[in-house]
Amino acid sequence: PFAAVNVYTLDYRAPQVPSKLGERFNRINGMTWLSDSRHAVIANDDLGVMELWRVDTQTGLMERFGGLAGQFPSAARQRDVLVFAHVDRSSGLLRLPLQPGAEAATLLYASNRTESAPAVSADGRQLAFVSDRAGSAQIYLGDAHNVAPRAITALKAGRPFDLSFSSDGRQLAFSVRLPAGIQAALLDLGTRQQRRPDLGVGSAIDLRFGAEADQLLFAAFGSDGAPHIYTQQLGQPASARRLSECV
Repeated sequence: PFAAVNVYTLDYRAPQVPSKLGERFNRINGMTWLSDSRHAVIANDDLGVMELWRVDTQTGLMERFGGLAGQFPSAARQRDVLVFAHVDRSSGLLRLPLQPGAEAATLLYASNRTESAPAVSADGRQLAFVSDRAGSAQIYLGDAHNVAPRAITALKAGRPFDLSFSSDGRQLAFSVRLPAGIQAALLDLGTRQQRRPDLGVGSAIDLRFGAEADQLLFAAFGSDGAPHIYTQQLGQPASARRLSECV
């Protein structure tokens, strides 16, 4: 499910450059060499938005390229000039009634920025979603009456995704894409306290609540190197057990 970048030396007589990039990208929509023939600009969406990154092909170091949301970059070979396709898509959350003959979909929490990753509580009264309406991607909480939502996180980096309510509606599980990888978190909706879950298996790449309020479900890489689904009780890492048999 991931994309890789590999660096090769075209002159077979020259020593091959060891690639420190590898399979570390969600998706790549174009890349180009810069004029120093060492750095490249890659369009990548590891933080949830397709934007430009500068990559040192010798060390593997990545840094955001001016925070430019874009794709398909192309750089001049002899000048510091770069062109790219600007990404400027509007999006919003729609509520769609499932009953036959019901009214058409209605827009929720209107905004001129980007909303994504909605999650509804078990009783249907709460709706959590990700929005950058205040400048950075945060989790917002609203209700079924379309009252103005409020931010419930103050993340300093990354973009949250895969939101999940506990069955009693008191907690929210989510993951955050960061340059160093994916980080799972739990949020108490009453106190707004955020904490890392104590999981019995490391390398968790997804976290959700199960049918019971204290049941966690998560995906993680097992000792065999393959991703598997695990379950455990909240706060009891020793109770973790594997549910899936992936090959």
